[in-house]
Amino acid sequence: MIGRLPGDDDLADVVRSWRDALEALEHDVRVAERMLTGPLDGDTSVPAASGAWVPPQTGGPIPDALVARARDLLRRQDVVREGLARALEQTRVGLAQLRPVDRAPVYVDISA
Repeated sequence: MIGRLPGDDDLADVVRSWRDALEALEHDVRVAERMLTGPLDGDTSVPAASGAWVPPQTGGPIPDALVARARDLLRRQDVVREGLARALEQTRVGLAQLRPVDRAPVYVDISA
């Protein structure tokens, strides 16, 4: 082929596989970001997370052209991780306040 070097197809496959991997991770970050902004009850505009994470088969190191995108994704993941940790702690505190008290009632209303 004119204008193609041996291995160009391999490089294109690596770039494509990295793009796919980043898109999947970005999707999951978008879902988590939405969860942190408020309840999703009945909100059909937010698709579900893609499920259990499976390491992508990228076939090589990340291409230079995608490094900035990957770094931005990592930054967003860090922000989401911190937000989820705060939300988890708030949930623990709330649940602790809802636990029943282990004492007998002090009085009983018999006027009824």
